[in-house]
Order: sequence, then structure tokens, then C-alpha cells
Amino acid sequence: GGSSFRPHGPGLLWVSTARSLLQVAQAGLEWLLFAAQLTLLLLKHAASASDLRSAVGMLPPAKRCDIQNTFLKVVEFTMSQQGRSRAASVAAAAAGFPPAAAATAPELSPVVAGGASPSPVA
Repeated sequence: GGSSFRPHGPGLLWVSTARSLLQVAQAGLEWLLFAAQLTLLLLKHAASASDLRSAVGMLPPAKRCDIQNTFLKVVEFTMSQQGRSRAASVAAAAAGFPPAAAATAPELSPVVAGGASPSPVA
């Protein structure tokens, strides 16, 4: 019977790996959400366009600005997640265990946290 808590060991490596995988999955979902919003906007405003560039050009200026800002926020979010994962991996390797949970707390979705409308076809 003793405690199964081990401050250093394979359990914490698994936690660190799982946290990294969840961060990657979250970034992937952000890109999927962005792509779905863009697709809905293009279907509503530019279904007759022959290519993506002309379709985006057919969007109303406010929607085009929203899409550009959301794209930049998702890029920034992805890069910050990548930096956080890399820093966490370096720290974990140097110390022999993963960083504290607070250091890798999830961030708000850039689509939800930013100024972009949650309903892309509004």
C-alpha cells in the first residue's frame, strides 16, 4: 500500500506527452473552425467565383477584414502553442519531468476570444 505518486517517472512523461498532443489537437481544431467559417462565408457571398482569390475579393469589406483578422489570430495562436510546447519540452528534458500545469494552461480560442463573430454567416 503506499502512495502511487512519483514526482519523477514515466507517468509524468505520459502527462507531458498527452498535454502536447492536446495542444496540437487544439491548434488543428482552430484551423478547422477557421476553414469552416471561411467556407460558409464563401458559399453565402461568393459561390459563383472561379478561384479562391476572386471569391475572397467578392466578400463584403467587413467580412473580408474579419477573415483576415481571424486568420492572423489563428496563426498567432498556432505559433504560441508551438513555442509553448517547445519550451515545455526543453524544460521537461532539463528537469527530468514536465512543467507545472499552470505553465501550459490552455488559451482561449482565437476565433472566440478575438473580435470575430462566432456565426460566420451573420
